[in-house]
Amino acid sequence: MVFDSAITNIIRSLEENHLLINELIDNILHSTNEHHLVAHRSIEDDMGNICRHLYANCMSWLVVFDWAMDTVSKVVFEELQELVHECSGLHFCPTAATVEQLEGGFLSRIAGIMQAVAPHPQ
Repeated sequence: MVFDSAITNIIRSLEENHLLINELIDNILHSTNEHHLVAHRSIEDDMGNICRHLYANCMSWLVVFDWAMDTVSKVVFEELQELVHECSGLHFCPTAATVEQLEGGFLSRIAGIMQAVAPHPQ
């Protein structure tokens, strides 16, 4: 019951200050006030758990899933744009690529690069 009271107080405070939770988080993360550093670190340290809780919740999992897929797609697209650029060292012309080239060396090299730079799950 202690959490019930604390949650009610936090929600009441947000309403009184005309803040939404996402606005609060955004302002904490962009704040230069040293008194906000504890909250900033807490958000950063718990971000993975926050996402896991949202994903596990039947009311929010689809939004989290859609956001994650959209984010990954954008990052992969940006990486691919860099990889097909002349300066990447892959010597690959995407406009003249054949299926055999894609299935062959180029995708293997991309996979190798991705494995080398991707974070590894612990």
